[in-house]
Amino acid sequence: MMKTWVRSGMILSAAALLMCVVVPAYGGEEKEKAEGEKAAIESPVIKCPVSGRPVQLALSAEYKEGKVYFCCPACVEKFKSDSEPFAEAADAQLKAIGAGAKVNQFACPMCSKPHKTAVKRPLKKGLLGVKLAEVYFCCDDCATAFEKEDDKAATEKLESVLTSQTACPFDGKPIDVEVSAEYKGRKIFFCCKDCVKEFEKDKDGVLAKLKDGAGFTGGIKAEKAEEGKKGEPATEDEK
Repeated sequence: MMKTWVRSGMILSAAALLMCVVVPAYGGEEKEKAEGEKAAIESPVIKCPVSGRPVQLALSAEYKEGKVYFCCPACVEKFKSDSEPFAEAADAQLKAIGAGAKVNQFACPMCSKPHKTAVKRPLKKGLLGVKLAEVYFCCDDCATAFEKEDDKAATEKLESVLTSQTACPFDGKPIDVEVSAEYKGRKIFFCCKDCVKEFEKDKDGVLAKLKDGAGFTGGIKAEKAEEGKKGEPATEDEK
């Protein structure tokens, strides 16, 4: 009888020890996942220093021994002609990139064709100061070719297919990188084709009245206000 109790006690002790090991580990994984999701939500946004909109990393200018990124070619030229009025915003962008800002990849960096999430490679450490752990490609040949590029060439190719836009300008839903429209030299992404259709009906009118949430409103209002100073006064919606 005593041996039975001893054996039972040993089994119960072993089970308790196993629970102590497994449960914290499981809890740790859940905590790590939650922290990762929170970090993704709180990731700093790379905003154009001229307009305040999300940027495309293919559009850049040299600044303080580094690069600053823009939403469109017009903003690049405006910054190059006189960067002083945008210095504070440019510094804020550098800080956001240094903090690991989140970006979205919308095509294969080697051929600009749609990428496949199944074909991926880890991002070289230090290649970009953004939150991007993996690079996606359209095929294994492109992935292999990318790995052979030197850091400068690889960075330029990767920047050409990255955007800091994360939300649809209509409703704030996550963008689908395969759903986009061209507007004044830049690519704008949406959550669905219905949003693109609405956008195509009246691009200027739609962008001028967008709600906050995707990083477009402030820049559009600023542009309209500037136009108002030159000629016609800004409307009530643009104020």
